[in-house]
Amino acid sequence: MDEIIAHKGVITIIQARMQSVRLPGKPLLPLGYKTILEHTILRAKKALHTIPFVLACPEGADSNPLRSLADFLDVSYYEGSNEDPLARTLNAARYYEAETVVRICGCDPLIDPKMLAAALSFQMESGRDIVTVGRLPYGTACEVMPLRTLRRLDSILTSSIDRKYYVEYAMVNRNEFDTAFLPAPPKLAFPEIRLRVQTESDYWFVQRLYDTVPPHKDGGMIELEDVIRSLYHQPDLLYQNVESHAIVYRT
Repeated sequence: MDEIIAHKGVITIIQARMQSVRLPGKPLLPLGYKTILEHTILRAKKALHTIPFVLACPEGADSNPLRSLADFLDVSYYEGSNEDPLARTLNAARYYEAETVVRICGCDPLIDPKMLAAALSFQMESGRDIVTVGRLPYGTACEVMPLRTLRRLDSILTSSIDRKYYVEYAMVNRNEFDTAFLPAPPKLAFPEIRLRVQTESDYWFVQRLYDTVPPHKDGGMIELEDVIRSLYHQPDLLYQNVESHAIVYRT
């Protein structure tokens, strides 16, 4: 079953911005007939459609196209700090009275719905500070955390770098946070593959995948398992763009 039942106080927050230095305007770059951000949201909604979605974007006119897309996809919208993603996420969670947050990057157009559902279910059952699925391709998982985790991060992180990479901080500092990395299914456990779009090379790479991997007949969505299988049958594609880290080699 791909979906999970609604939980009181749970919201999904998608972080996106148009002002990326490495790839400006990346949320609205096309992949097939949809944009990167549309793919990300629609894939997440396959598993979490009973849970409210909030698109958290920086303040200012640059984000107007993202607000329009949120309206089109029936997703709520919140504007906050461009320089402080932690504050933007925390304030969005407070504004919508969230008790638990599913945090998703808007540049993950191959995020896996079943893994999102698994992370949320485990966090709700265990009460852990932060939960994700480990060893998936980079850019295909989410992080689930209660509001207390965001509040604690907000209180202890002072540098702009730490506040930008607040999730990574919580994952690395396991002595400070009760973290859980769920095991990925063997057919999806390929952490050397990078599917998050952060650079022009990443975009070229993921665009090629959307052009070559056929969507699944059930729901018309590209399956992550099919993407992985396709890559390991195309060594030329798998090992291209190494300098930009579109692919991380298996060790």
